[in-house]
Amino acid sequence: MTPQQSNGVARVGTNAVRRTRRQDLGTLDKSAFGASDFGLVHSVYELYGADVAGRLLGILSRLFTKFLQLRAFTCRMDDLALTDEGNAKRAELLRKGENLGTEGTMENFPSLNDIPDDEKPAVLSRLLREVLRDDEKMAGLDMTIKSRLRELTKSIALELAPNIRVCAVAPGYVLTPMQRAEYTDEMLEQVNQKIPLRRHAQPEEIAALFAFLASDDAANMTGHVYTCDGGETAGGLASR
Repeated sequence: MTPQQSNGVARVGTNAVRRTRRQDLGTLDKSAFGASDFGLVHSVYELYGADVAGRLLGILSRLFTKFLQLRAFTCRMDDLALTDEGNAKRAELLRKGENLGTEGTMENFPSLNDIPDDEKPAVLSRLLREVLRDDEKMAGLDMTIKSRLRELTKSIALELAPNIRVCAVAPGYVLTPMQRAEYTDEMLEQVNQKIPLRRHAQPEEIAALFAFLASDDAANMTGHVYTCDGGETAGGLASR
C-alpha cells in the first residue's frame, strides 16, 4: 500500500475508513498475509500483540479455505489441446453432469422437497448462506457434493475407457508453505489433534499419489476418487 496525503480518509481498494490526514491506496495480495515482514498480519502483531494477530490468522485461514471450496480450480480449458471431436465429447459429458452439484446440494436440505419448484432457487440461496456460517453444516454439505462428484468421475471414466484412464484425488489438510505461514504453532497443533493421523499431509505426499496414478503401476485403475486426508473423512473433526 502506498500512503498519500488526503483529507483524513484512508482507502484500500474501494473501501474507505476515516483516519488522521492519511490515504492508503493499493491492493492486498498474498504477500501481505502470513508471516511476511511488513505484511498485514505483521502490522497487526506490532500494533496489537500476538493474541490479536493469531485470531486474525485464524479468520484469514477460514476465509481462504471457504473461498477455495467454492471457487477453486486447477487449470483452464485454454491449457488443454483438444480435437473438435474430443471437445464435443467433453461438452457432452459436462452437460450430463452439470446438475450434479445442485442435486447434491438440494439432497442436503430435505425441507426443499416441500417447496414449489419456482421458489426453490431463492430458498436454496438463503440456506447456503446459513451453511457458510456454520463449519459443521459446511462439512456435511462438502461430503454430499463430493459423493456426487464421484459419480461424475465414474461416468467420465466409463466414457473414455479403454483408451484413457480417469482418476481423481481428494486431499485433506495439506501443509503447504502458504498454509504454514498462516498458522501459529498453537493453531497447527489444534488442527492436527482433530485429524486421526494427527498431522497435515505434506505436498510431496499428494504429488506422489498423482505420480502413482499417472504411472504404469496404476495401469488397471480408473473411475475412482482417491482420498489422502489422514483419516478425516473416516471421522475426523478438523472440518467440523
